[in-house]
Amino acid sequence: MALIKLSGLLTGMSGKLGGSIIAQTSNGNYLKQNSFSQQHPTAAQSLQRTQIYPVTQNWRSLTPTQQAAWVSESPNYPYTDRLGGTSYYTGFQLFTKLNLNRLLIGETVLNTPATYVNYVLSTPSNYSFTPNTKIIQYTGGSNDMEVLFYFTSGLNFQTSIKNQKFRLIAHLPVNTAVGTWQFTSAYTDIFGLVPRNSYVTVKVRYVVRSTGYASGFVQQFTKQVL
Repeated sequence: MALIKLSGLLTGMSGKLGGSIIAQTSNGNYLKQNSFSQQHPTAAQSLQRTQIYPVTQNWRSLTPTQQAAWVSESPNYPYTDRLGGTSYYTGFQLFTKLNLNRLLIGETVLNTPATYVNYVLSTPSNYSFTPNTKIIQYTGGSNDMEVLFYFTSGLNFQTSIKNQKFRLIAHLPVNTAVGTWQFTSAYTDIFGLVPRNSYVTVKVRYVVRSTGYASGFVQQFTKQVL
């Protein structure tokens, strides 16, 4: 791993360079070899990849007025770039991003953006993980949301959990103030039965159905399979 020293003219770097990745941490920038995961995508992940091309092509069929509406909506969706600054999507980027999120949860493509809405996240309150059952109970949350669950297989407690170990298992709605998410069959279809006393980690993100906005991974927890 090579460290990079920046000058007064160049204060930040991030991204890919040939077969390497330039990354930024609190200790500075460094160069590392780019590695590729051999993990096979789930059906939901494969479906999203096949939808990228038709969605981007759909942008070309929009009228100038429709495209301008996406440009005007962009300030409602700021994001933090890899160098820590605040950035905004182009109209094309926002159209593609939000519509891919909507297709992932079974919604249709929006030709004009929906009105931005605030949302409230659900709170997982109880878990039941056994070899044959995967259930999470929750409280609260906006009804206009779908929850995406990314699971690992059953691992040893000491196992280092990298992003490549997570698989998108299911997306389920927030329907009531207090409810239950059940995804036993979806989990078993991908990972099979999990050994007792192993540990399963879950990451959760939310998609607003009406707009297509998706949160980052805002909740992560590990549960022992009993």
